[in-house]
Amino acid sequence: MHQFPTTPPVADAPSELLSGHLWLLELIDGRPLRFQLQDSGLLRVGDAERVYDEPAALPLPLRRAVRHLRESLDRDALRAAVDDVEAVTFYGVATVRASLPYDLDSMPPFLGTDVWVGSGERSGEGSFRPPDAVAAVFDGVGLEPVTAVEREVNARDFDPETYEVPDSAWRDGPAAGIVVRNKRGGRGKLL
Repeated sequence: MHQFPTTPPVADAPSELLSGHLWLLELIDGRPLRFQLQDSGLLRVGDAERVYDEPAALPLPLRRAVRHLRESLDRDALRAAVDDVEAVTFYGVATVRASLPYDLDSMPPFLGTDVWVGSGERSGEGSFRPPDAVAAVFDGVGLEPVTAVEREVNARDFDPETYEVPDSAWRDGPAAGIVVRNKRGGRGKLL
C-alpha cells in the first residue's frame, strides 16, 4: 500500500503549488486512514504510519470508519474500473472526536481525500489523481469525498495570506483549515 502524501503548510510548499487552477478542500480534524482492496475482496487498512494486517490491531478510533468502508465500498464498481485493484490506494480521514466538535452523527465515518494509482508498491511507479478525478472516484465506489470549498480557482486570484478559512460543512464554525491542491499533484494546507 502506498504511503500517505505529505501536505506541508502552503508557505513551505513548492512555489509550483500556486500555479494553474486550484481546488480548495475542507481540512477535516480527524485521523488519517488509507485502504486498498485486495484481490480476495478483503480490505487492507492503515493509518499514516503503519498498515494493520490483523483486525484486532486496528486502533479503536479507526474501527467505525473501517466498518463503514467494509459496508459501503462498491467492490464491483472498483473492479470494473481498474485492471488491478491492489494498485489503487485510497486515502482519507476517519471522522472521530478530536479537537473540533463535529456532529459525528451527521457526517460519514470516512471522507476521501486522495487516490493513488500505481503499478505496484515495489516499483514506486504511479501517481496521485487530480482533485476533480478524486471526487469522481470516491463517488463511483460509493464513498463520500471531502468537501470541495471551491473548484478551479485560478491561482492568480488566490492569496493564501489574505484567504479566510470558511465555515465547515460538518460543524457550526470555521473549518479546521483548507487543503490547496493543483492538478499537477501539488498540495499544501492553510490552518
